[in-house]
Amino acid sequence: GLLQGTSNALVYPLIVGRPPRVMIPQISGLTTGVVFAGSSIGGAVSCSIFRQMLTSVGLKKSFAILLAAWFMISERRKPTERKKIIWVDSSFFSDPVFRSLGICLFLTVFGYLSPIYFLPTFTKDKLPHISEIVPTLPLTMLNFSGAAGRTNIGFLVDRIGPVNSLWLVVMLSGLTQLLVWIFVSTYAGIMAFAILYGLVCCCSLSLSPAVAAQLWGSAAAQ
Repeated sequence: GLLQGTSNALVYPLIVGRPPRVMIPQISGLTTGVVFAGSSIGGAVSCSIFRQMLTSVGLKKSFAILLAAWFMISERRKPTERKKIIWVDSSFFSDPVFRSLGICLFLTVFGYLSPIYFLPTFTKDKLPHISEIVPTLPLTMLNFSGAAGRTNIGFLVDRIGPVNSLWLVVMLSGLTQLLVWIFVSTYAGIMAFAILYGLVCCCSLSLSPAVAAQLWGSAAAQ
């Protein structure tokens, strides 16, 4: 858990800092949504592939394959073209808005990730007779639904603003868990929850660069 959390914390800022550099000002929300939709599609495909890999070759060989794929990643820019990295900007910590947003996202992550991590286990617990690959299908559908949600939320952002959109998707994500997830027990119900939850839950983190750009400018979001 500690290693996974540290890895995610190091990778995430590199991902969310990229869209503000390429977004089109008139449709900045849509641009960001399309960029982050790619991660949902990747998650949908990879979770099914990795589940099959675990079944076929085992845990160690599966991670060995992922490690080999990681070494294939290369930086297209030359070292001389990279800007100087500001690792910590202490001026933000004195801003009450920044602290408030940080607490919001900190608490949101706890609820946001729970269904994503436990959905396959939850499905297997409710339906113990199903095969090994079937419990991962709701998670696959959640990610595909997330791709649609992250793209469509861009239209909403360009109309009501990133902060209002963030409040809306966080509220709908919580209500979906409270009113749907805890009551489903059939495979169809689990699949319906996965699709509904994916539409809204995946939007919260993908909105963070747009929110930062609105509050402090696009340069701060980078």
